[in-house]
Amino acid sequence: MAKVYDDFLRQRLSRRRLLGSAAGAAAGAAGLALVGCTSDDDEPSDGVTPGAEGTPIPGGIYKTRQDLALGNFSPFGLGLTALPQGLFVGFAIYDHLWYVPTDTGEVVPFLAEEIEPFEDGGQTVRVKMKQAFFHDKPPVNGRQVKSSDVHASVERFKEDPAIGFSWLREVYDNIETPDDLTVVYHQKKPWAWFFTSSNAGSPISSSIVPEEVLDNDEVLRNSPIGSGRWTLEGHTNFTNIKLRKFANWREPGLPLLDGADGVFITEDAQALAAFSAQQIDSIGLGGLGGLTSLERDQLQSRHGDQIVTSSDLDRAFRCLMLKFEEPFLDDRVRHAISLAINRQEIIDVLDLGSGELSGPVPPAHQTYALGPDDADFAEYVRHDPAEAKLLLEAANFPFDQQIDLQHSNFGTAPQLAQILGQQLQAVGLNVNVPPAEDLVTRWLTQTLTQGNFKMTSFTHLPYEDPYLPLAFYVGGGATSFMGYQDAEVDDAILASAEELDEERRIELTKAAQKLIISKWSPMLNLYSPIAYGARWAYVKGLIEGRGSFGLFNSGAWLDK
Repeated sequence: MAKVYDDFLRQRLSRRRLLGSAAGAAAGAAGLALVGCTSDDDEPSDGVTPGAEGTPIPGGIYKTRQDLALGNFSPFGLGLTALPQGLFVGFAIYDHLWYVPTDTGEVVPFLAEEIEPFEDGGQTVRVKMKQAFFHDKPPVNGRQVKSSDVHASVERFKEDPAIGFSWLREVYDNIETPDDLTVVYHQKKPWAWFFTSSNAGSPISSSIVPEEVLDNDEVLRNSPIGSGRWTLEGHTNFTNIKLRKFANWREPGLPLLDGADGVFITEDAQALAAFSAQQIDSIGLGGLGGLTSLERDQLQSRHGDQIVTSSDLDRAFRCLMLKFEEPFLDDRVRHAISLAINRQEIIDVLDLGSGELSGPVPPAHQTYALGPDDADFAEYVRHDPAEAKLLLEAANFPFDQQIDLQHSNFGTAPQLAQILGQQLQAVGLNVNVPPAEDLVTRWLTQTLTQGNFKMTSFTHLPYEDPYLPLAFYVGGGATSFMGYQDAEVDDAILASAEELDEERRIELTKAAQKLIISKWSPMLNLYSPIAYGARWAYVKGLIEGRGSFGLFNSGAWLDK
């Protein structure tokens, strides 16, 4: 363990030293220019809330980092490989009827003018739309957005094989469009999570795409047309993406910025240097490119009050996933593996001590997550290698069987696998940590989603609601990668999802987690890191602490 810690810390510190170089690593490319993430006291709106930062100044181009080259711009595609471009166009190009910020859980209308929720016993939702227009590009040519576009888009996403849209296939029934500005959703059963991001409010599958281009792959992949605040200006092989203000946006005068340009930077050291050189206007929070506390402190020391730093408990969470087959069918074995994991040690190594332990629902979802004072949670995160060995011996575990711990090459995934491998080896498991697999071409498409693993470790996406972390335990669902089947667990999770009363739903969600723990279900969650970020003080009007809601912000501006 000491070697892994020393090697990883040395890498982190070498990144910090690069900050001292005035030249740095010039960022040569542009990226996921999604203007978002920053001010805790903003009102829940995608518009402008003038405040202590002063009177907004229209104009200017915001520069941010692009972590990943997109394959294309289509939100449709096989499996998780379509996620990056689907999220990009969903946040930047297409509009949505509403969105639900993580911090409040309340529905914020976007294109929706009025929402009448849960008629007909919780199975029907009626939405009246505002007037809005598509970007003025052929073949759409700036026409009005209609309810038929919403209907056609939902049906197209339902047909798509993409992972994570189980609501579309299992709960959604149909849509009625009684007039051009009315959408009526019908569900097969009551569903409390209807509005959230893993359901009808997905930043991807609730995107409103013009119905005449839904089958036009050339447009979808290369020149997407939506009714969102930004239009696509250009790109270089799906990097260096340039967005420009949509002059006919449904909120007159917004967005305040003229545009947003990304800088394509894959290396963290380059991103840090580019930020110090003001080649990008912000850096972090979370995901690839999120800062450590040390990096945040170094930036603060170097730039003082010229920058504004921030931190937030990440909604992402790290986990170890076991295939539900021998030698992991015995719940004593799964319990032993959990006891063998020293979660705090992993936090100390990967995130320099900044993180919070996670139960089945990660801690950022405070209302629904089990707290540290809960006895079941305390057992879930307890570290006791001696007891782990006893449980393994009692279960006649095959200690001579080699088990590969597969992982991707994304971010800290190789280090997470190495640490977990050493901790499991310490209680006698013959764990082999093979070379990292390419995230997109192999690990996502062949290992994780196809269930071709005995063990795999990774960091989950920062989900916006507590349902999707639980959905991985539901047998036969879209995210049932482990092959786990337990009718009692399924019933408990679905009962919470179908409960419309919030107070009762909180109770049922916690009860489902306690059941998952009691059965040592085979996805063992570890912790959520603390995400750090920084922006130059001239960047105003951003939104922080509200999950992905900040990526829909129209009120960012530059005080230069």
